[in-house]
Amino acid sequence: MNVRLRYSHNDLGFVPRSLLPMGVPLAGAADASWPDYYEHNKPRTKEAEAAQCNRRVFYWVMRGALQGDDPGFAVNPFEWWHWSYGDQLWAALTEAPQAFFGLPPK
Repeated sequence: MNVRLRYSHNDLGFVPRSLLPMGVPLAGAADASWPDYYEHNKPRTKEAEAAQCNRRVFYWVMRGALQGDDPGFAVNPFEWWHWSYGDQLWAALTEAPQAFFGLPPK
């Protein structure tokens, strides 16, 4: 799987609008889809090293590191590309009292 950057600045050494390898050829590739897969499994190829680096950058961008403020997104523990805000998964992962979106509590 690849991610296309839409970031319009040349910061961090990335070329804007380029495709970056993220290490998963198909969605649902079991453990390799986990956001922290490369943190627990040493990359064995140059492409896997690039995927580890790219996932780290993607994670910190989504966590607001470039803006200096955490937007509150929560990453799905099984899919590095799936982030939530305000839904039931987000509420469970952040220990929020309830979700903003979805069915009302019973």
